[in-house]
Amino acid sequence: MGSHSDFVIEIGGEPGRYEVTVSSPAGEDSAAVALDAPLITGQLPLLQAAVLGSAVRSRAVASEMEEPARQVGEELFRAVFQEAIGGLYLSSLQRAREHDEDFRVVMRLRSPELTVLPWELMHSSKLGGYLCLDQPMVRYIEVLEPVAPLRISPPLRVLGMVSLPSGRESLDLETERRNLQEALAPLTDEGLVELDWAPGQTVGALRTALLRGCHVLHISGHGTYDTTRREGALLFADERGGEQLVHAGALRSLISLARPRPRLVLLNSCQTGAGNQEDLFSSTAAALEHTVPAVVAMQFAISDHAAVVFSQAFYEAVAVGRPVDEAVRIGRIALQVDKDDSLEWVTPVLYLRSGDATLFEVDSVPDPLRRARREALEAHRRASREGGWDEVVRMFSALHAQLPDDSGVARLLEEARAALRYETEFRVDRTEPGADRPGGDRGAAVPREHEGPPAPTPADVREQVRAAVREEVPETAGPTPGAPSAPGVDDGAAPPVAVPAAVSGEPAAGPGRGAAERAEPQDAEDRPPRQRTPGAPPPGAGAGAPTVTAAPDADATPAVAGTPDMDTAPDTTGTPAVTATPARAGVAEEADRVLPVGQWVLCMAVHADGSLLATGSRRRVRVWDLDSERLLWESRTAGWTCPVFDVAFSPDGRLLAACGADNLARIFDAPTGEPLLRMRHDHFVKGVSFSPDGNRLATAGADRTWRIWSADDGELLLRIRQSGGVNAVAFAPDGHRVATGSSDRSAALWDPDTGRPLLRIHHDGAVNAVAFAPDGHRVATGSSDRSAALWDPDTGRPLLRVHHGGAVRDVAFAPDGGRLATAGEDRAARLWDTADGACLRQVRHDHIVHAVAFAPDGGWFASGGEDKAVRITRLETGRPGAPAGGSPTIP
Repeated sequence: MGSHSDFVIEIGGEPGRYEVTVSSPAGEDSAAVALDAPLITGQLPLLQAAVLGSAVRSRAVASEMEEPARQVGEELFRAVFQEAIGGLYLSSLQRAREHDEDFRVVMRLRSPELTVLPWELMHSSKLGGYLCLDQPMVRYIEVLEPVAPLRISPPLRVLGMVSLPSGRESLDLETERRNLQEALAPLTDEGLVELDWAPGQTVGALRTALLRGCHVLHISGHGTYDTTRREGALLFADERGGEQLVHAGALRSLISLARPRPRLVLLNSCQTGAGNQEDLFSSTAAALEHTVPAVVAMQFAISDHAAVVFSQAFYEAVAVGRPVDEAVRIGRIALQVDKDDSLEWVTPVLYLRSGDATLFEVDSVPDPLRRARREALEAHRRASREGGWDEVVRMFSALHAQLPDDSGVARLLEEARAALRYETEFRVDRTEPGADRPGGDRGAAVPREHEGPPAPTPADVREQVRAAVREEVPETAGPTPGAPSAPGVDDGAAPPVAVPAAVSGEPAAGPGRGAAERAEPQDAEDRPPRQRTPGAPPPGAGAGAPTVTAAPDADATPAVAGTPDMDTAPDTTGTPAVTATPARAGVAEEADRVLPVGQWVLCMAVHADGSLLATGSRRRVRVWDLDSERLLWESRTAGWTCPVFDVAFSPDGRLLAACGADNLARIFDAPTGEPLLRMRHDHFVKGVSFSPDGNRLATAGADRTWRIWSADDGELLLRIRQSGGVNAVAFAPDGHRVATGSSDRSAALWDPDTGRPLLRIHHDGAVNAVAFAPDGHRVATGSSDRSAALWDPDTGRPLLRVHHGGAVRDVAFAPDGGRLATAGEDRAARLWDTADGACLRQVRHDHIVHAVAFAPDGGWFASGGEDKAVRITRLETGRPGAPAGGSPTIP
């Protein structure tokens, strides 16, 4: 993966008072922005007409139509690239060239009304024209779960979906399919791309196809913006051929069912890149970023010819492993070269949620095998016209023996076998026209035993083959839905939750009920162009607690010689002793004090004496004095996209550990911020926890490992590999156990000396947080299934489960264990009675809440999130779990 330099432009504020901040290899700068966003927004219909019209007009007329687009581009450029910032751009570009680095422009748009502007038009005659034709341009979406590139062996699996409801302007279904097939034909011939189609135009057809998994989802059809819901949407056909509007949120959930989940979605529908001026995530493309790392959408209508040209160049680049931002630029240049006075190159917009635009690491295929595959595909097409499937079967059988993991070869082999079985029922006369047959009818198929019935035509044969394939061919294109994903696949959200026994009335089934299971070790890691016209309660609520099974599959790899024993302790399952009750009357909605920190609060920790607060945000670890609200020190991480995921003070308060998306855990001197140690994982580090004596540090990694290090010298003491990315880690108060939470929908307990797995408990979503009660007799988990749960760490017996309206991001016990604080994506922090599950307090935030923490004496708790503030709430005396003489004082 080549290195790259980013010129990051962040614009935010309010109309008339915008500010631009630039972060670049050559330095940083900021300036006030004079930009009339509503005026430019009002010109979008004129720009739409200019872009689409330039595809068919003569050169003179097209050049005239370009003028308003260029004027808008120049206005956008002047607003951002003021004198000093323009100098930073030139210096950064020169530096990137000197170091042979890729250079790109990254737009971070903080105000919703700015997201609808066509920033891809930015133009400067001094810099050579339109910026996005010279450098890749990315719209960055702030989502905290970026993913690593997925290693694949060709072919790149593209799932195509065409949906053209009869109520809309007529678009020809077969033409839409043919356009994509034409674009991808050279790549499919080379074996670089495999194109499959959803078996219909309905949402159900897409669901069926997604269950087979894909690498790329390509949707052609009509996009629209729902002004009532203020949300982007796509139009699908319903069962009667009418329209069914599917909003971006529902489409996102549907895509999450795929295994493997697509790393890229291309929306070949206009207005999928346009959104509401009041909501950053209202466009279809931006909303999908929560599920898919990269989305390419269209901000204007696009002609059929341009769609073919762009798709062919774009997919060719992606299929050979080029970063998706560069692939979009390659597609733009292909459009410019195809018709150099057309403006349709501005139509595609790329949205990324990660700084790394490399979506796939593509294994190379030896040239002889590529030739063999090309010849087999040609034979396949020839047999579809003329017959002769026996040769096709022979060729694909030989190819399959050499490429046993190639799902495309396996599928085509089974298709050829099904065709051969059908073909053997007919005798095909291939004599030359006029030879031994009146009329010279060549190639007519005749039944084997007699010639009574009419012979099927080649088209009949092809249709029968397709039917046979649909009926007989096993799904070889992907893993069985629900099966474990291959290493490197971002599983993300949980699959649909099964109806619990307590609701269905059926007894719980399966092993492990009332008995122990034993873990097995596992090693895991010139006519006008056709235009597309724009157009519940939480899962498991009231049900039993998550099930408990045996210890997790893992391989323990201590730094010392020897392999630890993998025996497991007995585990049991059961229903929770308590299910959460509704909030008591008088639950507080507002915090007593707000500490503005100016950035998202992704994590936080309170010092042992209650005087200091550590927070983690994008690029910064900060320590605050709570009495004066003064920032004592901060440390910046490398990379503009690098969030800090967790912070923890050592028990004696001397040290502060922090970790983030730079693959590092760091230890600082807590009072001064002096960096002391750095410890590296192979992917993001998501959690840190000191041992009770402060001598060891446990870290949780998205590389599917958790590790223990010496806090004195950073020596690696233990490395344990799990089946999914590890999101959280916590030492027990006695130091004899470690709890981890994983994206594989489980939490686990381990022996920190040997790495031996002790217990595994399950949720219906990724486990984002773990915490031990101060007495060590309970362990809490927070999950993306919208619940937090308490468990007996000795037996795994579920004790309590409480619910949020969104994923639970963090959990924390009060000092005496009588209360549990939870942070949720439903914009709330809640305080629960750990005895009966009653909600004692609810603190509302303006955005997602990521972190909660208690004062050392239990007199207050703090919550922080994406509203860029820490909210501190007083805890009154007399509440369950309040310490004797509780502390009503807020620092």
